[in-house]
Order: sequence, then structure tokens, then C-alpha cells
Amino acid sequence: MAIQKISGVTIDLDSQASGDVAYFDGTDWVRLAKGEAGEVLTMNETATAPQWTSWVYGGTISGYSAGGYNGPVGGGGTYTDIIDKYSFATATANATDVGNLTVGRQAFGGSSSSVFGYAYGGHIGSALNVIDKFLFATDSNATDVGDLLTVRYNTSGHSSETHGYLSGGSDDSQTATDTIQKISFTTDGNATDVGNLLAGLYSPTGCSDAAYGYTCGGQIPAVNQVTIQRFSFVSDGNSTDVGDLTVGCKGGSGQSSETYGYRSGNEDHPISGGATDTIDRFQFAASSNATDVGDMTSAKGQTGGQSSTTYGYISGGVESIEVIERFSFATATANATDVGDLTLSRYSISGHQV
Repeated sequence: MAIQKISGVTIDLDSQASGDVAYFDGTDWVRLAKGEAGEVLTMNETATAPQWTSWVYGGTISGYSAGGYNGPVGGGGTYTDIIDKYSFATATANATDVGNLTVGRQAFGGSSSSVFGYAYGGHIGSALNVIDKFLFATDSNATDVGDLLTVRYNTSGHSSETHGYLSGGSDDSQTATDTIQKISFTTDGNATDVGNLLAGLYSPTGCSDAAYGYTCGGQIPAVNQVTIQRFSFVSDGNSTDVGDLTVGCKGGSGQSSETYGYRSGNEDHPISGGATDTIDRFQFAASSNATDVGDMTSAKGQTGGQSSTTYGYISGGVESIEVIERFSFATATANATDVGDLTLSRYSISGHQV
């Protein structure tokens, strides 16, 4: 390509091929070679240049913490509808309030598409069946876009490229369910029943890779479980047992890198034993048990989990903690560090990312 001058800026690409992209790097226009089949063009984590990526669960721009309960365990507080947002691009970042859910709630699952965050069900003294959706690109309030099969809370959330999932949970009778529900990211509507867990679970933790949703731990009832089970995103069906956590848990939060799932924290209330600060990790590629790879800044449960492509984030927690902390995906062992605060201390929130 010959050197051209446009408004004093040089365009001097080293080569060109069909499908290549040119972008301005702050000084010159430069070439980004075309991606592979199935890859999408996204911004890098520092929002300085475009890059080709295959779909992964983690975000590159922001983490979101939605809803939750502000107050002591057992009552006397408030159900919040706040949608907080914080940046993945900086090492420290406090959250800002960017919108509201349709109703304040706690104990609900969440999913993330490339465009929207989704919040499923929840609890406000009684269980809900609402599916909320809020836009990532523009700070705004959520809208009600459908219903779950029944009222449900204390579920885990999962995300494929095209669909959101929630697994387990309870109704107002506190009867745990084994149902796996699915919603479309392209068409608003109600959830559908697409499979079953190994047993009814209350307060499990969710992780996701490109092909599977993972449901970790949970309670059957009053007994915390260690099982890691997974279900396919490619075809609807039941889950299978693929490994164990290091300890039985409920009420933790899940984070997902491209190759590993993480389960952080554990809340045993009102069962004796209290909370833990453990961060577990298990490999997506093979059926294997989790290992203890680090600690959170404090022992807590009922946190929100978010994932960038390089860090796992943990926000809030019992009892009404405002801390946002993160741990690295790049190393085999890594403790979490405090990187910011939510706008309001709370627990039982849903986590999202873009």
C-alpha cells in the first residue's frame, strides 16, 4: 500500500490481506491482521487497541455488582436495587452507581452476554421469578424481560456465548431444586427447563467455559456439598460429576478464566463453622478435583463474583462488606488484594462483566 497523507497522519501499513483491519494507535494508522474463524473484534483490557478473541467468559472493560442486602444477617436491613460498575483497566478502582434493577433483592443468579447483564429471581422476603436485563454500553436501569419457570432464589448463574443459565436454588418453602433453566441472549422471553443437576441444591456456585456450565458445592439441605458438576452448552441435558472442591461449601462466588474455574469464599450461616477465605481452582479441560490456590482478604461468603480475562474479582459479602478484591489468573497460587469499594456495603449480590 502506498504511503498516503490524510490530515497530516501517515498511513503506512507493512502489508495487507483480505479481512485485515486498520486502526489509529495515537500516532499512526497501523494494521491488525485478520482473525481466525469464529473470533470477534474486541478492545484489549486497557482499552487502548482492538484485538481478535474467541469467546471467553471474562470481560475486558468493567465488572458489575447488582442488588444485594445491606444490613445484618437475619434482618433489619434493606434490599438494594443498585447496579454498581467498576473498571478492569486499572489496578485500583471504586465502583460507581450506574442504574437500578426493577426491584431491590438479594440471593439471585446472574449471567452476562456481550451486550447485557441478566439477573434471575431473588428474594425480598418472598421469592421472585423476574428476569431483569440491563445494558452495558450505556449506564441505565434494568428492564423486566421475562420470567423463570417458578419463583427461585439462591441459584447459581452461568453464561455461554448465546444463552444464560441458572441452576439449583429454592422456592419459598426452601425446597431445593435440581432444575437447570436457560434464557436466550438474542430474544427476550421466559426461561425453559433444559436439564437437571445430580440433586436439588441450595446456594451453589457457578462457573463457565466456552462449552460447559459448572455448578460447584451447594447445600442438600443443611449439608454442604463438595461436588463439581457440569452441563453442556452445546446440547440440553443433565449434569455429570467431574470432581470435588477442597471443602463442602455454599454461598461462595464463582470466577472463570479461559482454562480454570474458581470458587471463592463460603458462608455456613446459620450452620456452625462460619465463613472461610479459601480460593479453590479446578481445571476445565479434565475431570479433576479442585486445589486451594489462595486466600481472600477476609473470611466471608455470599459475595458477588466477576471475571476479567486476567483476574478474578470478589465483591461485597457477609456481613455487609463493601470491599472489591481481586486475584490473578496468571499464577498457580495467588492471594486476593483489596482494589476498591462498592458504593454501598452489602451481600448476596449478582456479578457480571463485559
